[in-house]
Amino acid sequence: MISNTNKESQAIPSRILHTMLRVSDLDRSVSFYENTLAMQVFTRETFT
Repeated sequence: MISNTNKESQAIPSRILHTMLRVSDLDRSVSFYENTLAMQVFTRETFT
């Protein structure tokens, strides 16, 4: 019987490719994600 221990211990992290959030204060939320979680805004659309 073959053990899967090596595969399970070598998990490869994945990337978040697309995310959309609806928030009440966009500038405050963007600041949190950029400064606290080190994420980047690639595109920003404003719908009016």
